[in-house]
Amino acid sequence: MIGEFMINAPNSERAMNAIARMNFLHSKYREEGTISNEDLLYTLSVFVIEPPRFARLYEWRAMNEMEYCAYGVFWKAVGDAMGIQYKGLLTHDTWRDGIEFADDITAWAKKYEADMMKPSVIANKPARALIPIITYWIPWFATSFAEEVVCILMGDRVREAFM
Repeated sequence: MIGEFMINAPNSERAMNAIARMNFLHSKYREEGTISNEDLLYTLSVFVIEPPRFARLYEWRAMNEMEYCAYGVFWKAVGDAMGIQYKGLLTHDTWRDGIEFADDITAWAKKYEADMMKPSVIANKPARALIPIITYWIPWFATSFAEEVVCILMGDRVREAFM
């Protein structure tokens, strides 16, 4: 679903259907309170923070200011389409541009991680289920190596929280 709204025009049927489907899938958990607005905001922050961080650390060049701004604008729009509330969590209610939004959500996410990411059996279960999805296309003989790479790329805090 994420790929659908990332590669298609925001007003395309495919992108709108992907957002609608994602909202539908989350709606049950939002209603019962097992996924909070803060959880959704943190997940959104990962999409804002990680690609620039990954590019800075592992690509041939870091994102430039325009690319970073575009990430902020794009993911802010996705968050809006998901009904994620920012008021009272981020330091602003409106942002000058995508850079200001990306910087604001990054600062909030760092605090959220420090406060909330503790080793958890509950977090371990979806993490264990996610790794085979990430490594699905890896040849069988390289999967254990690929799983270790995934764990390394998570970073210390996430890895410890996922146990």
